[in-house]
Amino acid sequence: MSVVVDELWASIQYEINNCPVCLAEKLFRPCNAPPSRPVSPMQTGRILFLSEAPPQTGGFWSDDHPDDLRRKLAELLGLQQSENGKKVLTSFLAKGYFLLQSLKWPLKRTFNHFGPAQQRQLVEHSTSAHLRSEVQVLKPRAILAMGKAAWMSCLLMSGNTSNRRDRGFEDSLNEERTMTLDGHVIPLRSTYLPVDQNLRIPDRAAQISGHMQNFLVKHG
Repeated sequence: MSVVVDELWASIQYEINNCPVCLAEKLFRPCNAPPSRPVSPMQTGRILFLSEAPPQTGGFWSDDHPDDLRRKLAELLGLQQSENGKKVLTSFLAKGYFLLQSLKWPLKRTFNHFGPAQQRQLVEHSTSAHLRSEVQVLKPRAILAMGKAAWMSCLLMSGNTSNRRDRGFEDSLNEERTMTLDGHVIPLRSTYLPVDQNLRIPDRAAQISGHMQNFLVKHG
């Protein structure tokens, strides 16, 4: 592990907040202010949970605003629940966890409701312009890609642009794979995004819980 320079992390987040391509993207919802961005990870080598996109208000890293993903992920990780978002985030970081969003702005629709070309457009820009630099700084010891956008982002970062159907997102669920970035080999698994539309389906909710436990047993 090594120390992450706070100023470097802040500069990456500044670039995200002021990205002209993202700000002009019609598939994102207009925002009066940028979503809450991740705090400095402080150190490398964390377990990285990669999600889809921030909501229109608040977000995972907004400690003064309720967030459904934060609550659901805390339940799955066995973290002590609290109405105080700051306490949950403090516990999350203390466990050596971190979370990044594959896409950096709220979507007009869920990612899976966009066509393949629109999905690629969003992921390719965000990965090359923003996410890659965040992951390069973070140097995670393992990644759990939660949802298709996160999975596609990991494939792009690793230089794998294959769209073969038999090795798509759902075919790769819970598989132990690796992602190579800057010569650094990172263990990688995937699961569905733990949000209501997935957790309301009993079989899918059970899969998410099982995938999470398998991932934590191996890497947590």
